[in-house]
Amino acid sequence: MKRGPALVYTVVTVLFFLAVTTVLMVRLGSVREANLTDARERFVRIQTEIVGTATGNDLPISRVVQRAFRSASPPVEGVVAFAAYGLRENVEYLWARNRSVLDETGQEGPRFTYDRVTQARLSDSVRLPDGSSLILEGVYTVLDRNDMFTLLRDALIAVLAFALMAVILAVITLLRPAPQAAAEAGSVGPEAHERQPDAAPRHPDAQDSSAAPRNAPDSRPPAGDGTDGIDAGLFSPQSGLSPEAHLEKRLSLELERAAANDQDLSICFVEYPKLNRGSDTYREVASALLGFFGFEDLIFEYGRRSFCVLFPNMNLHEAIRLVEDFQRRSAGPTGASSDASVPPSAGRPAFGLSSRNGRLVEGGRLMREAREALGKAREIPGRVMGFSPDPQRYRRYLSETEA
Repeated sequence: MKRGPALVYTVVTVLFFLAVTTVLMVRLGSVREANLTDARERFVRIQTEIVGTATGNDLPISRVVQRAFRSASPPVEGVVAFAAYGLRENVEYLWARNRSVLDETGQEGPRFTYDRVTQARLSDSVRLPDGSSLILEGVYTVLDRNDMFTLLRDALIAVLAFALMAVILAVITLLRPAPQAAAEAGSVGPEAHERQPDAAPRHPDAQDSSAAPRNAPDSRPPAGDGTDGIDAGLFSPQSGLSPEAHLEKRLSLELERAAANDQDLSICFVEYPKLNRGSDTYREVASALLGFFGFEDLIFEYGRRSFCVLFPNMNLHEAIRLVEDFQRRSAGPTGASSDASVPPSAGRPAFGLSSRNGRLVEGGRLMREAREALGKAREIPGRVMGFSPDPQRYRRYLSETEA
């Protein structure tokens, strides 16, 4: 048996797969670099938007960052996580596509865990018009499944084409020696028939070699079913608002930020007596709250028929006026106030509020105060009740507790 064609085929196959692998890695690097460049451009746009929005604007810096982030970088464009915090690591804004990217190991500032191959972390600082500095961090996807699937698909097409050519050559090689063997049998004699079987194994070997690349489709990544859990736990599918499980932790973060910046913070519980979570009316009420207050990460589900709204940098009286405005609009006809329209079937709501009021107070205590005000408001449907804390009495309470 002549081993020349088998050796040539082996060398060509090895070189082919080396070339495919090299091209695949080069294209992966090129796609990753292009996506990284695009992520840097979007990150710079966010910085520019923050400075532009903060100039001549009295909004809290958290809302400035939120507006800039949403206008310059929609979450659907490959953003995994984004955070803005001061030099003392007081968190002004935190957004994450999935809780798994948050490193909750006890550090004061936000920390992200991410895949360093398919994702990249960008970090920079901006100087605000008031002279303070704000640190920005973002995690962006630079290689997603679509990119890798496209490249693997092209590589698979090349492998299949090579396998097809190998099969054609194997068939030609299998069919061609038959007449030659018959001619040798007529001229040489019986000895040729004894040697002829030795050539037979050459053809199955060629077929087995050509079959190997045909198994390459197994390397294609399995197709996703669209249920990868993106945004799972960040916003409730029943309302589009933040779930109740995130309320106390987010409230604690907002209280820390308010204390660091010497700002106020208010909290409001809204209860509709005829509401039931999961119903169409429940979703309409959630939509009305979101349409009026505008920030789904500051509005939370609470119980079966209640919601909780956080008001950063707003004292109790300002929050009460804002809630009363919502109450008037939600009870009015549709049209100019359709963004806050609530179906009458939800019943007349009760509102209970409380505020930080200069105290170093925990989130749990502030929630209890607001619930106590809500309990008073239930006595007269449609009533707005505020818990007005006395800072001096609260300090005496803390000193007596420590003693």
